[in-house]
Amino acid sequence: AIGRKIIIDDFDDPYLPLPLRLFNAIGAICPSRFPDVDSLLAMATKRSGGLTNFGSDFMEPLSVLVHSLQNESPLSAFGRFLQKESIVGCLVARLHLEELYRLHPEIEEE
Repeated sequence: AIGRKIIIDDFDDPYLPLPLRLFNAIGAICPSRFPDVDSLLAMATKRSGGLTNFGSDFMEPLSVLVHSLQNESPLSAFGRFLQKESIVGCLVARLHLEELYRLHPEIEEE
């Protein structure tokens, strides 16, 4: 069934493929909270190979997003996983960009 489209037409009780149902079932048995900001920053630092300069002006929006994901959104286990991976991926990209700016300050002059 590779390439088969998944169409969700019932948002109250959507059909999910077996791997997603299993992932969510395990997540329901072992529920976890969405990671806090410090944990997300630590994951990004580790994945970037130890970079630590995230730059500035992002902590408040990141904190608001994480608070919302922790307290306001009823995410499934797979939803939590996807959101965590998305945020950590963006933070890793930010770390690499800040490192690039540090190594090549002439970039900002262009």
